[in-house]
Order: sequence, then C-alpha cells, then structure tokens
Amino acid sequence: MKFQPPYIEKFKILVIYNVVEKLLYGSEKDKMAEEDTVAQARIVAETLKEAGHTVFEMEVYDNFAEEILQWKDKVDLVFNLTEGVGNDILKAPYVPFILESVGMPFTGCNWESILLALNKIKSKEFVSAYGILTPDYRVYNEVPLTMPRIAFPLIVKPALAESSYGIDKNAVVHSFKQLADRIQYVLEVYKMPALVESFIDGMDVSVAVLGNDYDNLNVMLPHAVVYKNLPHDEYPIQTFDSKFDTESHLYKNSYVVYPAPLDSTTIENLQAISSKVYRICGCSGYARFDFRIDKNMNPYFLELNTNPGIDPPTGFARAVQDIGLDYKGFMDRIARLAYEKKIINNQISIIK
Repeated sequence: MKFQPPYIEKFKILVIYNVVEKLLYGSEKDKMAEEDTVAQARIVAETLKEAGHTVFEMEVYDNFAEEILQWKDKVDLVFNLTEGVGNDILKAPYVPFILESVGMPFTGCNWESILLALNKIKSKEFVSAYGILTPDYRVYNEVPLTMPRIAFPLIVKPALAESSYGIDKNAVVHSFKQLADRIQYVLEVYKMPALVESFIDGMDVSVAVLGNDYDNLNVMLPHAVVYKNLPHDEYPIQTFDSKFDTESHLYKNSYVVYPAPLDSTTIENLQAISSKVYRICGCSGYARFDFRIDKNMNPYFLELNTNPGIDPPTGFARAVQDIGLDYKGFMDRIARLAYEKKIINNQISIIK
C-alpha cells in the first residue's frame, strides 16, 4: 500500500535565503542574480502567507549552523531558497547538509544532489554513464597551448557556477585565439575551471519535475526560450543578460514559450530523460533540467538545476498550471513535499 502522510492544514515555515554583499567569484554585474534570489524569497514568503501558513524569514550567513538550531522546535519546515552561504555561492550544498544533520525538513533536493548539480563536469560525467547524450566537452585549469581535439564552434562556461554566470556573446568561440582568451577570462574572473563544450546549434529547452515518489512524478511539458530581433553578433542562448539584466536587448527580446514547439516524440523523449535524471541524481521536491535541441531534434543534456527559479514569470511556475496549480498552490505543494519527505524518512528509520 502506498504511504500517505498525515494532512496538516497549515504549517509554520522558515524561508531562508542568502544575501551577497560582495561577490567572491565573477564580475560585479553578476550580483544581479543574487539580488534576484532575494526578490524571489520575498515573493515566496508573501505567497505562503496568503496560503494561510505562518511564515518567518532568515538570511543565511557563515554562522548559519548555529542560528538554524534556534528554529528547530519553532517551525515545521524550512523553505530553502539559498544559492550559497553569505557571499560564497559554492557553499550551496552546505545548507541542506546542515538542515539534514539537525533533522529539520526542507524543500527541494538534498545536499548530494545540489553538490552534483553545482559541478557541471561531474554531472555530465554522471549522466553520460547512464547513456544520456551531452555535448562533447573538455575541462581546463589553465590556458591551453595547443589546439584541442574538439570541433569549433565551442562554448566556454565557468565549471562550478549556475544562473548563466560568465555566459555572454563572447562565450561562443570560433578560433583557437578566441578559445584561449575566453578560458583565461573564466580562470581569472571566476577563479574556477573552464568547461568547454561543443556548441549545439538549436533551441534552449527545459523540463520541470515535481515530486518525491519516483513512480509518480509530475513531469511537465517542456518549455523553451526563444529570441527575437537578435543582432548579428548575438547567439540564441541563455546569457546572463537575457536572464537578469532587465535593460538589456536580450532580456527584452527573449520569451518563455510553453509548451515548447516540439513534436510529440521529442517531448516524450525529453520527459523520459528528465524523469531518469531526477531519479539517478536522487532529486526530491522539485528540479529543472536544461537541454539543447539540435536541428535533428536530438536532445543534449546541459545541466541539472536543483534550486531553479520558481517565481511567477518562470517556465516552472507556468508549467505547473497544467496539473491544476496556481502560484499559491505551487508554493503550498513544494512545502507539503518537504513535510512528506520528513514523514517518509521517519517511517523508514522506524522500520530499520
């Protein structure tokens, strides 16, 4: 018999998020993404209140482990919207690790999944081992002196960053000099390895997944990002500007299309791959999977997003409407999935 957790009408919820005062990695402009995280936390907190829950908020800094213990017996669950700890975006797995260690239920994925998602190299290696197609790639810890054995065009990304950090029109390279210059840029500005991938000419597509039960997941229809009026020197890719710089040409001319304009076979393939990756990466609560679809409708897995944007304009928030959730219901469902995970884990512990 399938386990049904007891229904709780209203929760006491602690919404947590980190505030970046000074970036440790990247350019000053990248701070826009962290400001967006704070704005999203405000929206989520207000929506949970509208749903009738009692909501508290907490900023996450280096002393997080000590502070969170003060809330252990005061709230039912933690709504985790952190993208790191304080100024350090590479400490994102630390937050769920501590929450799990002290026995506080929290929304979203566990620390192992977040750690895997943070490292684009490891996540590509992992899913490739399961036969999932990803772009050919190389990793550089220093500027190469010889031509790599991988065909141009290529796209260069920071290997340990999300939110399209370090991706602009110069990220796509067509010559060895451009490649070497871009790798040097990533190494110097982001202070992390450079991931170099084959550039897939096609469409950016994402699939949102919601649930804990791997046999009964809500795998949404894919949504796509399309671009209009691109100048000749821009590429139809999700750059940092297209996501966060509201004054940029790319932001004003990029649109989420839901569902993505794809044939049924490709859609079913994307949903099957997303469900498989969700399962093998140990995801829970919710996650988003990003792909690049080439001209022959082949889906190339790009990355796993274990803490994706969930504010109202996002593709995720639009997609859940197909399973009967308005935005208030969406936030409520995420909270309930966190509590459900706690109850199920307790049941497993008792059995053991």
